[in-house]
Amino acid sequence: MRVLSNPFILLTVCVWLCAFCNVACGQSQTTVPTDKQISNQTSKPTSPRELLATQPDFVADEILFSAEKRGSLGFASGHRLVFKKAKKDEYYRLDTGVVVVYTDAGNRSFKYDAKRKKLELDTEPDAKEDWYEGADNPLFFSKKQGVKFEVVGTEKIQEHDCTKIRATKEGAIAEDGETEEVYFYVAKDLKNLVLATEILLPNRRTSYVLTNVSFNVPAALFKDVAAKTTNS
Repeated sequence: MRVLSNPFILLTVCVWLCAFCNVACGQSQTTVPTDKQISNQTSKPTSPRELLATQPDFVADEILFSAEKRGSLGFASGHRLVFKKAKKDEYYRLDTGVVVVYTDAGNRSFKYDAKRKKLELDTEPDAKEDWYEGADNPLFFSKKQGVKFEVVGTEKIQEHDCTKIRATKEGAIAEDGETEEVYFYVAKDLKNLVLATEILLPNRRTSYVLTNVSFNVPAALFKDVAAKTTNS
């Protein structure tokens, strides 16, 4: 008690305690990780390709818009279609209102015939398909070889902050020198769901945008393809 009554010693102790508290508090503050630090976290996607390869299951409306170039007039107004889109495990499901098509990781398509209540193989993978085909199913597209994926910025899609990823194929350049590119917009607050996809070609522009997204996927949507693959 006599030591603490000394004003000089008391002041020194207080200064030391304040300094210690500041350091301790500073160390306890949450530090926002840099992009490099994020890339070193093995528990999360570590590359643009892995962001696409870790897509959550979902159901949504998919808006397809496509426009073609009309000579020197530029791109003419194209067509707009709305489908029902869903993903579960290793399958995508597209309901056009006329037919339901399932696509698997092997890029095979199964068409469900509602009248016959039968699921049949529609198309086998085409080895000669253009490199950008299938970009509307980003989980499968991420497995393509020879395609380069890179983060090129951020952008808002439907008020969601999205990571913008560009995909290019080496040597994929049109005769007029224009490049072929695919862009994916990954919504950070929607489990890294690819909310929009753009395919930019010299003579055509195509976009796919998901709306009314839900992560509650009814098992009934995939019961037909599940039974098909289980019995095959």
